[in-house]
Amino acid sequence: MPNSMTNVQPPLEFIPPDFQSGVLKLSQWIFPWWIRFKT
Repeated sequence: MPNSMTNVQPPLEFIPPDFQSGVLKLSQWIFPWWIRFKT
């Protein structure tokens, strides 16, 4: 039989996302080409 939970951990601290403009520019260049290639 599985162990029942007896303790609850506190919520995790919020970690803000790390924006990387290179990933955005690459995806803006790749996705239109990829969509044309696939359709």
